[in-house]
Amino acid sequence: MLAGLFLRIGLPILVTALLAWILHILDERWQQEIKQEQQMGLREVAIQRERCWQIKRCSPERRNECIAFLEPDIPCWEHFRDGRKELRETCLECEVFRNVPVPLAA
Repeated sequence: MLAGLFLRIGLPILVTALLAWILHILDERWQQEIKQEQQMGLREVAIQRERCWQIKRCSPERRNECIAFLEPDIPCWEHFRDGRKELRETCLECEVFRNVPVPLAA
């Protein structure tokens, strides 16, 4: 009787828990891959485009004080987001931001 109870209730619960655990591990791996792809996408955009200090013809003094110049792998507008992580109005109107090609969705 106990064996029958285990086969009818315990085994399906065990199999379901195992599948849930496997799916959880896969989900974490996929989330990490997505983050890596997004970071690579930002880097590719940064590499392909002309730098903002080149477009705006910033002086060497201004460049050395600018965080976008000090970390060129990240697009300049990513550095200048406000406290709520939203783009500033000046970035939305900037020629550098407006002329960057839109990355294609995979």
